[in-house]
Amino acid sequence: MKQQEFFAKYAPYAIDTHVKYGVPASITLAQAALESGWGESSLTKNAFNFFGIKDHPNDEWHAENYTAYTKEWNGSAYYSLPQPFRKYKTPQGSFNDHALFLIKNKRYAGLFNDTNYVNWANELKQYGYATDPSYSSKLINMVKTYNLEAFDVKAEQKKKLK
Repeated sequence: MKQQEFFAKYAPYAIDTHVKYGVPASITLAQAALESGWGESSLTKNAFNFFGIKDHPNDEWHAENYTAYTKEWNGSAYYSLPQPFRKYKTPQGSFNDHALFLIKNKRYAGLFNDTNYVNWANELKQYGYATDPSYSSKLINMVKTYNLEAFDVKAEQKKKLK
């Protein structure tokens, strides 16, 4: 899927979660594109999991899971291992769960003090969302390259209409 097609298709879900839960649409879209390989990963195609949210045994998740290989960084090298991931029935389910995952997980509480996408990207990395040492810069570059901040503006306009 081409980048602009990806954003056109999934922006409504990101805008919706921005309005409902306060997660910037720009960050949601950048994470979805990055984590899902523009919607082409096996995890996304087989489980509608756009964000790589794992199904940990102590989670509240009580639905199907899907096993996929994950690429992790151990401080000096990447390695792969099979992991159970949450499986969703629809893309909207994945986008909603991503926002709820951030809200319910206390380590991400500081994210919601701000709406600036640069701060969100840096703090996601700081709070341990991903092991990739370049994760925040990848998100920031994606927001800038594809003007994803425009979706934050649309979401804020939609919030005002409610």
